[in-house]
Amino acid sequence: MKQKVEKKKVAPIKILMGLFVPFILLTIFFSVLLNDATVDVGTGATDGKYASVLSGIDGIVEANPRLVDIAMLASHDAVTDKLSPDSPMDYHDRPTVLGKLDPITSGFQYRFGKTQAVGLDVQLRQGARMFHIKYTDYEGTWYATHAHLSDTIEAYVMQVLHYLASPEAKGEIVILLWHPMYFGEGVTLDTFHHWLAGVKLDGKSLYDYVHYGTTNTFDEEGKPGVRIGDLRYNDLTLNGTAPGVVMFDRREGTRFYEDGMEGTFTDEYMGKFFDMDANATHVWHSRIGQDTLIEKINAQAKIVEESDQWDNKLRMNQTQASFSAGGFSDIFIDIGAWSLLRFAKDYNVALVNHENFDYWLSVMPVFQVDFVNSNYGDFNNLVNQKIIAYNTTLVNSILNA
Repeated sequence: MKQKVEKKKVAPIKILMGLFVPFILLTIFFSVLLNDATVDVGTGATDGKYASVLSGIDGIVEANPRLVDIAMLASHDAVTDKLSPDSPMDYHDRPTVLGKLDPITSGFQYRFGKTQAVGLDVQLRQGARMFHIKYTDYEGTWYATHAHLSDTIEAYVMQVLHYLASPEAKGEIVILLWHPMYFGEGVTLDTFHHWLAGVKLDGKSLYDYVHYGTTNTFDEEGKPGVRIGDLRYNDLTLNGTAPGVVMFDRREGTRFYEDGMEGTFTDEYMGKFFDMDANATHVWHSRIGQDTLIEKINAQAKIVEESDQWDNKLRMNQTQASFSAGGFSDIFIDIGAWSLLRFAKDYNVALVNHENFDYWLSVMPVFQVDFVNSNYGDFNNLVNQKIIAYNTTLVNSILNA
């Protein structure tokens, strides 16, 4: 005769506790993940060691290399040092999912929005020569932005002007990539171009350092104007006697045409700007993880190397990471990385020490990173030394041809 086995009843309180405890733990985890604004990577190198990186190369005036062949250190989302967890969100991002979740994800958005630890003044003196600048019209004032507002654009332009007026800037080239995010009613690219002319130091605006003629904005065959592939070191620096500025506009997607934001093409300043997409290759990988990104960098280098499509255009290596859900593992890497600055701390060192670094420069001479002045693993020093060495070899190869 089989004995009846009675199942023990689980008390309702134990069931509730079994559900409640994981819920509390998950709530605490996500509260920390989404609201903790700790970055804690320091300010990086600030010694000003690389205030001059081109002008000191022997023979550069005689060699007169093309702009598109010169290697440069570039700063991604260069104007985010003044971001804070409480920074207002710009109008471009407010209607997005990012904007709607902002009240409960402020720490997370700050950690993945701040990509640089210092302003343009320090970045310039740490060797950076190309700057990706997102800007927005916020209630009638131009602000730097990366979803959230940083400092005013005027403050950053003044930093650049102070550098350009310094003795160290003579013979240096500074590239400014202007990437608009939002324009208010009646505001166009022309509006911004004209406004820039009014930001001056000792009577000089950025335009006073632009030494080329009217641009062939979209690099079109048969159209008049200076083409990006024809610009040379001496054109931009008056034979090494002055600093030179090169300006780009980014027209992301079609919204600038559809919304009438383009402007008139008739004002005196439009011809100072090259269109970024027409004059450069600058593929953004939109992923995270060292192995994934390096694989994509190698793949892009091969594409550029095997085509002559970009031989006469600016060739940029966008190495930087971004928050990504591109793969299931990306989510865990996002969480482990904690912030873009903290991820860049180790990743930048892996890049500069990679066996393909010189190959990448040869194919895509503009090397763009987050945390451009990082001193972890001696990154800022190493990358500048390698870029200077590359440009020295470039100059010598021209002179010995």
